[in-house]
Amino acid sequence: MPVGGNGEFWRKMVLTGLYRRSLDDKQRLALPKPLRSKVLESEPMYVTPGLDGCIAVYPEQAFAALAERLAIGSPAAKEVREYSRLFYSQASCVEIDRQSRIRIPQSLLDWADVSVEAVVVGVRDHLEIWSGERWEEFVASRDQQYEDLAVTAFAPQPAIDPTKIAADTAATLEAPLKPQPK
Repeated sequence: MPVGGNGEFWRKMVLTGLYRRSLDDKQRLALPKPLRSKVLESEPMYVTPGLDGCIAVYPEQAFAALAERLAIGSPAAKEVREYSRLFYSQASCVEIDRQSRIRIPQSLLDWADVSVEAVVVGVRDHLEIWSGERWEEFVASRDQQYEDLAVTAFAPQPAIDPTKIAADTAATLEAPLKPQPK
C-alpha cells in the first residue's frame, strides 16, 4: 500500500475506538477484533513511546511515514537529534502472533505506567495504549475543551515545502561550526 501520493493508504486504514484489555504475564496484548482487519496481521508493528504518557503502536507503513516526516527536520537541529535518539532508541519492532497479540517491552509498560489493565485507543493511523487511570485523567482534563480542540485540529495548516527545508538544511550544514557553550 502506498504511504503518500493520493492518500489511498490513509483512506483504507482509519483506526478508531476505545477498548479495555488485559496484558498477560508475558506482556502480550491482544489486538481488539474490530482493529485486526485494518492492520495486516502479517505485517510487523512498531511499539514506541507515545505522547502524553501513552505507548504508540504503528503498523509498518505508518511508522515509515512517521520516519519520513521526522527526516524532513534538520539533522543539525538539536531538538530533532534529541527526539530522534529518544524515539528510535526506545522503538521496538514486534510481530503479531497467531492469537493477534503483540508483546509490549517492559520498559515502555513501566514508562507509561501500564500494568495489567490497559486502554487501547485507535487514533487514525496508529494505536495508543494507556493505563486506565491516565486515560481517565486525560479525558477528564480535555473533555470540556472538545470544541476548542476541534477548531484547532481542523484549522488550515501551512503546506510543508520540501525544497525550502532542503535548502535550509543545506545552508545549516554548510555553515561553519560554532563552539558549544559550556
